[in-house]
Order: sequence, then structure tokens, then C-alpha cells
Amino acid sequence: MPPKLDLAHLRLLCALHDEQTLTAAAQRLCVTPSAASHRLREAESRLGLDLVTRVAGNLRLAPAGMRLEKRAREILTLVEAAEAEAVEIGHGKKGAVIFGLAAHGPFRWLPSFIAAFRQQRPDLEISVSSMREDEIYTALYQGRIDIGLVHDHVAARSAKTVPLFEDDLIAIMAKDHPLAHKPSLLPGDFMPYEFYTYTLEHIGGWEQDRFFAPHGAVPIHRTEVGIIEAVIEMVRAGLGLSILSRDVVAPHLVTGDLAWAHLGDGLSLRWSAMMRSNERANGSVAQTVKLMGRWAKARQKDAEQSRRQRVIDRKPTDTRPASRKRMAQPRS
Repeated sequence: MPPKLDLAHLRLLCALHDEQTLTAAAQRLCVTPSAASHRLREAESRLGLDLVTRVAGNLRLAPAGMRLEKRAREILTLVEAAEAEAVEIGHGKKGAVIFGLAAHGPFRWLPSFIAAFRQQRPDLEISVSSMREDEIYTALYQGRIDIGLVHDHVAARSAKTVPLFEDDLIAIMAKDHPLAHKPSLLPGDFMPYEFYTYTLEHIGGWEQDRFFAPHGAVPIHRTEVGIIEAVIEMVRAGLGLSILSRDVVAPHLVTGDLAWAHLGDGLSLRWSAMMRSNERANGSVAQTVKLMGRWAKARQKDAEQSRRQRVIDRKPTDTRPASRKRMAQPRS
């Protein structure tokens, strides 16, 4: 069903909320008070409800008007941004693709992808918006982002996804922690210790519903720290344990600042790029996602080759003199 209101109605509601008189709102919109009054009555008639009330001679938005005004500001912001981008593209300036990422998800891959992307698409810029994981799908279909990075436990519904890479969740601890020697941990191992987490809210696909809940065990002492770097610092100081994506803590594992352990037999997350289902195949968003898929495959291939080379390099070599090697040959 097409919308009943036009952008002019939405702009009037925003002006009425700010100015609180019809005359001031009309002046702000550069229309006559009678035109603003007609526009307001038209909006109320189309919706079949009152959008404003009069209080001591001033106009106040009714509850329905307040809700509509809040959404109107979001819509107008999106329209203005879209217009600005269209003008820039029309004048030969760069277009933009907006990524939506969860603040606690993997992001170390992003700089290398952007560097590779710029070589192939110098006409496009990538910007990044951080948000709650459960907001990514909504932000995508509201037009606030163009591409969302999601894992396989996020319901994509009608969106299109392209697989990118796999990561795993691991337990982290100080290198001198009593559990630092264990290769893997079970939920019961966490009980005596403080557990630091990015959020206490339930996030599907992470440790709460895939590690703790199936065993009916949740850490008794839990502390929410809303910044990933702060979680890592608490753990490094020996104050407790945490569970994070390996990608996020990888630099600290390389330097030996932290010890880590698998969760049970291992807990993996498969990450994908998600875009709207109605994106044109030759459009900038779909082409960006396609490049992401190719880049991820090449990255995975390089990583596998590096792992194989490390295995070869670690194989012991026979340093005995040639004569000793011949003597060690079995007799026929």
C-alpha cells in the first residue's frame, strides 16, 4: 500500500514539534499560515486521526503525532543523504557503500579488504557504522546501511547473503591464570571466576545459548563491560575470564599477552555479507558484495597455503653425514 503522506507533511510535523505554533512553523517552511493549516488538516484527514492538540494557545503533537514525527526525522535524514549522494555521483564524485558491523564482531579483516577494494573500485568509498548485532537487519531495510556483516545464527529472512569466512569463539585468560594450561574449557570451569562480557543481553549464536545454556550453567559472577578493549584489559590483569571472537583477540595471542582455550570441542561462527534482496545485480552494493566474496576466497586460500608451509618448515631434517645415512639404510 502506498504511503498516505508526502514529505511536505512530514516536514510540517517536524517544524510544529520544534516551533510549537503554526505561524512559526509556516515561516520556517516558507509557506503561508493558511497553507500550513491546510497541509495539517490534509494529513489528519488522510490518516483519520488527530496529530496535534492545543495547549494554552500553542500546538502540541498528540501521541500519534509524536510517534510520526520521530519517524519523519529518520525518513527525511535518509532522503537528504540519498539526494546528496546522487548529486555527488552526478557531478563525478565518489559514491558510498555503508557497512554495518557489530562492535563485538570480527573486524581485523576490514582494512585489508578496503585496501584491495579501492584498487578495483576507486569510484566508491566505504564507510562503517557500528551497531548492535540485532539491529543490523532492521538498519539494512531502513536504508541506514547497505551491507551487514552477520554470522550464520542471525536470521537473514528475505535478505541475500554471501559467505565470507569462519571464525571461532574462544575463552581468554591471563597467561598466569590457573586455567591457562587447559586446552579446552567446559561451562563448569567458569563458575569460580569473574566472567567479563561485552553485554549481559542475550545475543543469538554466541556463548550464552550455544555453550552455557545447553549445559544449564551460567557464570555466577558476571560483569558487563561495554567496550571490547576494556574486557581484554580486565582479563589480562588477571581479574577473570571472557569469551570473545578469536579474530578480535588475535593480536594479543600472537604477542603472548593472553592465554586461550577452546570452548568444549570448539565453537565456530561462519560470517557472511548480507544485502537487500532487491539490490540490482550491476549496482554498486551487489558488486561490492561480489568482490567481498572473491576477496574472502583468495584470503582463505592464502591462509591455507601459509599453514601448509608452516607444517613443512616444522618437519625435522636429517642432519647426519651422508655416510651415516647410507649405513642406516636397511639391508636387502
